Amino acid sequence: MIKKIFTSCFIIACSVFIYAYSVVPEQYSTPEQYGDVLIFSQTTGSELYAVDRQTKRDVWVWSSGKRSIRTKPTIVGDIAYIWAGNTTDDSRACAVNCKTGKSIWETPDAGWTFQSATICGDIVLFPVEADYNEVHAFNRKTGKRMWVQDDCKMILSYGQTVLVSREKDTQIAMLDVITGKEYFKTGFTDEKYNEPQGFCSTDGVAVVGGEGGIIALNIPSKKVLWKKSTVGRKWVSSVHKDVLYLLLGWTLTGSDKKSPQMLEMWSLADGKQINQIELNTGSGTYFPPIVFDTVIVVASGGSLIGVDSKTSQELWNIDTGGVYQIEKGIDSVYLGLTGPNLWQVEAKTGKILWSYGKRTEQENPTIPHKNRFLTMLPYITVAIVVVIIAIIILRMKKRHI
Repeated sequence: MIKKIFTSCFIIACSVFIYAYSVVPEQYSTPEQYGDVLIFSQTTGSELYAVDRQTKRDVWVWSSGKRSIRTKPTIVGDIAYIWAGNTTDDSRACAVNCKTGKSIWETPDAGWTFQSATICGDIVLFPVEADYNEVHAFNRKTGKRMWVQDDCKMILSYGQTVLVSREKDTQIAMLDVITGKEYFKTGFTDEKYNEPQGFCSTDGVAVVGGEGGIIALNIPSKKVLWKKSTVGRKWVSSVHKDVLYLLLGWTLTGSDKKSPQMLEMWSLADGKQINQIELNTGSGTYFPPIVFDTVIVVASGGSLIGVDSKTSQELWNIDTGGVYQIEKGIDSVYLGLTGPNLWQVEAKTGKILWSYGKRTEQENPTIPHKNRFLTMLPYITVAIVVVIIAIIILRMKKRHI
């Protein structure tokens, strides 16, 4: 009996360790360009890297200590803004000098985020997850915290307006970026925790899609243009000119990977369908379609696909191995991939124009690189606790004997 208990605890401990190693893939965020330098993070680590695009050598490396960085930096002028931390009591909102890699300010905070900072004038906004979904606002020059709003999941910003979901994602609200005060709210969908995502046109028309519904709002006039039920489906959107482009997104209930991904085009004015394209990949994505004048680029189901915007024909299809982030460039897209790897892919041809592979000590012998120990530490701790409990139980049994 004692041997069975000990064996079971040992198996559990090993399973926890293996699970930790398998679910924490190494991956890079998409980079932000600063002159000839690309600045990005390794999302299972705690460092921000500045790499020369030509030589692929480190210009500098900024460390947040033991705090994880899970997003790409947001750069304005010479400053990169980043959130560091994945706990409810030891995180930082940070500003880093892009030239030197030195901290300008670090403001203690709590929570974590998978979304990048948003800049609105002199305010930097971080969507934060802690006990609740929150939006934290800081003065971007000094790092002083300006306000915090809870029960808010940030979707996007436009001008002096922050668009958020509230009340378990069933309501869409507008906040003033300076004060954080709500000045408009409307019903969205009855589906709770629907994980809304949105996109805004240059003239302030925002489209928000979540599991069960999609809504279009005119932010400047504070009006709902149209709203539709999507019957359990979630659409991830982007806007180009007067057309809304939609992809089937991941839902809490999970998408059917065997069903094909659908790219739909709707009229932005009234939400009526214009076209529908079945893509040669599985459904489910967190990434909106990237729309150029002649090409639409889609990341879904482990594939990156280019579609001719006029003929709706598939131009190219490449296997990515798993996209973590995607970002639009001038005539290309940047991909943060597991591995970790970075790719720059030409939109018209699907050709990989630039790549940056998994860093090694040989590539950068002077730079200390962290392994995955810190990220896996909680899982390792659980495994150790399980083994200790097994040993205690074993000793207690022996004493009774």
